[in-house]
Amino acid sequence: YKTDVTVYQAIYKDTSALDLRFLGWNTGPEWISGKSRKAVQVFGKRIELGNESYMRSIGLRALMDYSFTPQFMVRTGVDIEARYYPDNRPMNAENAGVFTDAQLAADKWVFGAGLRLEREDARDNEYCFRRVGASLTASRPLLFDINTSLAYRFRLTQYD
Repeated sequence: YKTDVTVYQAIYKDTSALDLRFLGWNTGPEWISGKSRKAVQVFGKRIELGNESYMRSIGLRALMDYSFTPQFMVRTGVDIEARYYPDNRPMNAENAGVFTDAQLAADKWVFGAGLRLEREDARDNEYCFRRVGASLTASRPLLFDINTSLAYRFRLTQYD
């Protein structure tokens, strides 16, 4: 069983309306067998902008990791999420996505590449979209257990 929590806050000195607070969590059982790991997770997010609640969501995710070698791993998964925007109810939506990524370890570097397909059906068609995302990443440990990373992420969104 595994649980993760992410908390992020950005505070602006002169414009509190731009202050951002993010809380994300996921929890669920994991099964490890040989070279694979499978997981089912319930997850949620909360975003506050200024002193207002901007978005809340809850969802379900299924993952599978497979290590072909100690240096090469592939992850695939699907998720569904219900998003609620209290100040803009036409944006309330159901979101579904499928994704895969691969990681290759070489010397002290870890390189990654990923792809995500996503569909969001909002209450108002103006906010419905299809999205394709891709990423390239690289990371390497430095001195004193400090890690450095580089990432390029690309998203193409088509609104209905």
